[in-house]
Amino acid sequence: MSYLTLLADILFVGHSLVGPSLPAMVEGGARLQGQEMSVAAQVINGAPLRFAWDNSADGEQGDARVILPQGDTKVLVLTEAVPVANQIEWNDSAGYVAKFAGLAWESRPDTQVYIYETWPSIKSSPGVVIEGDAGAGVPWRERLTADLPLWEGMTATANAARPDGAPLVRLIPAGQAMGRLADAIAAGQVPGITTLQALYDDDIHPSHQTLYFLALVHLSVITGKDPAGLPPKLTRQWLSRAGVISDAQAAVFQRIAWDAVTTYRADDTPRIEALAAAAPAAPVQTPAPAAAATPAAIAQPEPAIAAAPAITPPSTADLPRAITNPKLALGLSGVVDWSVQQPFLDVMKTARPWVGQLPGQWGGIEYETLRDGGYLDPNGWPTSLPLEATGITTLFLTDLPADAGMVAGRYVLRYAGAGAMKLEGRAQIVDGGPGLIVFDYTPGSGSVSLTITAVDAANPIREISVVRDDRLAAHDAGAMFNPDWLARIRGTKGLRFMDWMDTNNSTLARLQDRPKPADFSWAIKGVPVEVMVALANDLRADAWFTLPHLADDALVRAYAEVVRDRLAAGLRAQVEYSNEMWNWQFTQATWADEQCRARWDASDCWVQFYALRAAEVADIWAEVFGPADADRLVRVIATQTGWQGLEEQIFDAPLAVAEGRKPPVDSFDAYAVTGYFAAGLGSDDKAAVLQGWLRDSRQMAVSQADQQSLTGPARDAYIAQHRFDMATDRAATELENGFVTGQTADTLVSLLTSVLPYHAGIAAARGLDLVMYEGGTHVVATASLLNDDDVTAFFHHLNYSPQMGVLYDRLIEGWAALTPEPFNAFVDIYSPNKWGSWGGLRHLGDDNPRWQSLAHGCKSC
Repeated sequence: MSYLTLLADILFVGHSLVGPSLPAMVEGGARLQGQEMSVAAQVINGAPLRFAWDNSADGEQGDARVILPQGDTKVLVLTEAVPVANQIEWNDSAGYVAKFAGLAWESRPDTQVYIYETWPSIKSSPGVVIEGDAGAGVPWRERLTADLPLWEGMTATANAARPDGAPLVRLIPAGQAMGRLADAIAAGQVPGITTLQALYDDDIHPSHQTLYFLALVHLSVITGKDPAGLPPKLTRQWLSRAGVISDAQAAVFQRIAWDAVTTYRADDTPRIEALAAAAPAAPVQTPAPAAAATPAAIAQPEPAIAAAPAITPPSTADLPRAITNPKLALGLSGVVDWSVQQPFLDVMKTARPWVGQLPGQWGGIEYETLRDGGYLDPNGWPTSLPLEATGITTLFLTDLPADAGMVAGRYVLRYAGAGAMKLEGRAQIVDGGPGLIVFDYTPGSGSVSLTITAVDAANPIREISVVRDDRLAAHDAGAMFNPDWLARIRGTKGLRFMDWMDTNNSTLARLQDRPKPADFSWAIKGVPVEVMVALANDLRADAWFTLPHLADDALVRAYAEVVRDRLAAGLRAQVEYSNEMWNWQFTQATWADEQCRARWDASDCWVQFYALRAAEVADIWAEVFGPADADRLVRVIATQTGWQGLEEQIFDAPLAVAEGRKPPVDSFDAYAVTGYFAAGLGSDDKAAVLQGWLRDSRQMAVSQADQQSLTGPARDAYIAQHRFDMATDRAATELENGFVTGQTADTLVSLLTSVLPYHAGIAAARGLDLVMYEGGTHVVATASLLNDDDVTAFFHHLNYSPQMGVLYDRLIEGWAALTPEPFNAFVDIYSPNKWGSWGGLRHLGDDNPRWQSLAHGCKSC
């Protein structure tokens, strides 16, 4: 397969009714309409979609399962073998449409998927018998109408599971168009063609003249343009002497094709949407265990609640629109059981590490003891229980706020193997059986608790998944990511995976210990690199990886190879060694200090050792990517933004250069800084000022309530709503320029006029791109204010206030004036607490002025 074949804008998957010629004619026609599009095809003659999926490597012109993951396909055209009723009955046509569509959407969610409706044998008529075709006795023209619902029905499974934002799977009504063409021939309206047979080379395959007509039908659907005026010849040469078309014939073909498409598409959407809505949920498929579990071995739900009504998840239709800011990147919040991000369809991937339960207490046996004691298999599933334990427990869906949109619903827990388990906490069990528990969940304080109390050593419980029931079909088709989450962050230009990789304080060093897709949870060692790349491909976003500070060369190289091979064309990989190696609150800084002291018998040299190892990591990635892919790789070196001059030790690392090494700066493409501002509001230095603002602000709210003669609950509500008004205005002014206290350090103005311009100058002088690794509000309580509930409540209010949105507008515009690289907000979604208000969104259903600025700001970009 040539490289060019992998760059298809339009991809056909089909058989001889696609043939070698139709794709080329569609490509030629689009070019003549002013749209340059490359068209490729996977053609296996006679193949139903099931065979095309299972044997894609045998495609005569291409392999869809290789092409689609590249993420370049804008239009996917699928067609089923005929007779179509046979394929639907025996070959799961709708399921295989969903498989191909799901593969396309995984790499490019905006791919438009079409089903190319074909036609039955023209021999079809009363009294005719065709082997294997039960509908042969129906007249051909009537059969086109009768078969149309079968073709439309193939869309249902894919449409029911398509990700948010993906276009509806629809038909290219070629069969209906052929019927109209036959009607025109019968009416004597097609010059030079007088019989239906003239359209075919046999009873099923179209003539070369008919291929021109079919190309027009495809073009009418795909481009949305009337084909009128196209020349009779769409390719450089006629397909054959018999395929020559006159201008008069071309004009009639164009009119009929356009009329057929516009008539069909005038009312197809409601029918197809109704089919998707009526599509049954994917059947719950319990993996077959090696030995069947006995009924007594499975904890069963109480029959009395089996008929409880399902909780209907809220519609995604009311969510704010996707990100339109062309210069926004996002750091992703860490994967934990209490994450409001909820990134995965399988909630089990966010589960807490197992803890062994000792009698009479919670816990008592840590995950590391279970792992090191041989009680868990390499993927983390239990193989046995400690003799002293009553069970092992994990938690998920923990402490999610009551207003955490899109999380409530009915969930299905499935597993393989035998044993006993119980589901407690916020789970309300409604059904169950061997390998299956169905439960309802509403967010709130507490967790869903899963405890395994017995394990069959010969067939232990494993492969547990927890998926909302309306997402089972998508999950079973291979989808990984929660579409509600994707819908909130789609449009971001980049993703930084620092928290997903569990970078800070990481203990990961060896390749064999890295996170793997089969791990029972990705909340223990971090998210596998394959999953991070899949997300970047899905969102069409650059991917920023932060390699653990202990990582050996084999681990570094393996990550680079996965990213090189799997990251979609057109996306950049950004690689950084660890995170904030200068920051002493993380063990990586202490470790670097130990290494430099041992290596050079020197002090204050930790950032030089950081630079040395960072350069080695960057060089490994550069070697793996090679010159051919060098433009896909950005090697990043970072500094402490507030310590001007520290970057010189990092860039030049004289102790490393004294070993005969090149200066570390030579190994990098980009220089990373932060874009934070806080004006010291959470520090002890301003504690008295801040607390005074809060007293004054509340007193003003009280006075205003009294002036309005409010009493009782109305007075209390007014005060609660307005108690931070004055303080918010004062804090916003202080954050912007420090004018309230006269202290300008760490303000937005200082950041934009002094700190960031300094680093922009450094980057330019060193020939590096200036990039941001984190940025935004850093207003958080510290020291004596950390446990002050009033301060915490105020900071939560301030960080999502309209005033903060205005400050973000200025910050984002100011950054864009310094560099073309995106503003990197820390983080996407995070529930505020006393440790910070880091999320642009507070939960999946949130909207706020700060997020509006991030998602839709940078008007000058």
